[in-house]
Amino acid sequence: KIIEDIKRNHSGNKNIVYVNTFLLEAIKAYDEYSPQQMELRYLIENLSEWLYNESKEDYIFLNLAQVKYRLGTLDKYDIDKIIDIGKLNKDNIEIQAGISILLKKKEDAKELIKDMNSELKDLFMSYPIYDLLENSEQQNTATNKD
Repeated sequence: KIIEDIKRNHSGNKNIVYVNTFLLEAIKAYDEYSPQQMELRYLIENLSEWLYNESKEDYIFLNLAQVKYRLGTLDKYDIDKIIDIGKLNKDNIEIQAGISILLKKKEDAKELIKDMNSELKDLFMSYPIYDLLENSEQQNTATNKD
């Protein structure tokens, strides 16, 4: 029902920034493994696809890609598109850091984040894509202990 309300009220790229912010918050809630995780999975999967189809913006595609990454559905087409976005946005350090995380280039991502000014770094670290970097670090540490 939420998705249908959003589609009805925000089609035609109206206030897409607000819908994207809502998506990012829904991704954070999904990552917290709440009792509503299946509903949140449905929400983030469908909302991220709809958002990208509405906007065709690169940063919105990266949000779709991070949802697919979480759900294990990132495919070769997605990876090729991520690489193309990186080529088109060479000067955007946030996009480059996000791409590095999605492509599992952890050291590159860490260097890019380190190069951000403190305000941008704080903002980037508040995004759910940063959690993918943090979680991969924790998973590697746990795996290495086994």
